[in-house]
Amino acid sequence: MAADDDATAYPPTIHVGNLKAVNMDIDIPPHDSDAEHQKWLKGDYSTSQPELQIDQEFQP
Repeated sequence: MAADDDATAYPPTIHVGNLKAVNMDIDIPPHDSDAEHQKWLKGDYSTSQPELQIDQEFQP
């Protein structure tokens, strides 16, 4: 991937500092649309849901 593609990459590049928890929405083929992924990022699962969701909290 070229450096110019970072702004449009999905999921976006994230630099992690003190990681306390992670939430993952996993979409397997056939994939839902980018519009649905954007809704998931906002916590809106009203019209579709990922095939797998993982919530993990980390101890200090």
